[in-house]
Amino acid sequence: MNPTTLVATSSGRPGSLRNRALVAGVSFIAISIVLVAALGSRARQPLASEEDPISQAASTMVTTPPLQQIVPIAVVASSELEGFHAEHLVDGDLESYWNDHALRGVGAELTFEFESPVDLAAVEIVNVHDESTLRRNYRIKAFEIHVGGDVLPIRGQLDDAPEPQRVELGWVAASEVTLHVTSTYPAEPFEGQVPFDELALAEVRFFGLAASS
Repeated sequence: MNPTTLVATSSGRPGSLRNRALVAGVSFIAISIVLVAALGSRARQPLASEEDPISQAASTMVTTPPLQQIVPIAVVASSELEGFHAEHLVDGDLESYWNDHALRGVGAELTFEFESPVDLAAVEIVNVHDESTLRRNYRIKAFEIHVGGDVLPIRGQLDDAPEPQRVELGWVAASEVTLHVTSTYPAEPFEGQVPFDELALAEVRFFGLAASS
């Protein structure tokens, strides 16, 4: 079909044809602008794999193995009362406990040695659970934990209670750890029984992972 036939069929007036052509041109330009804007918007949107934090987290997620209890091979105390040795702190028995040598906790230190370097996440300190024994002995109040090297000591304070109390270490590598007592809760009479002059502690438990070789 040639243009002359199309013009004659659409309208008998040349002006009408020009108006229709003008409208068609404007419409074409508007549609083109919309398409360009849409394509530009899509081009500016980041890919989920590039900037989406959820996608990034899913792609970089690493599963951490469960913590293990790591038992030291030796414990050295600054002092100990006969029959209440430092080894009792790592024997898993809450009925046995350590006492210092009648020093009321003054200058008390406990150094725990591991067979090989370990990565530690937490330490659990457990007071004597028997109420009479707990109250009649001195108990750790404030402490410092040293892991050697240039690592700053971890300082904290325990509640005066028999329940296990966990201290987060924030993942430290260590071959030995020293617990230094900086203050104590005083011993007190209990149900008519006189107090003792010793600092008492039942267990110290370490949790983490064996260091990779």
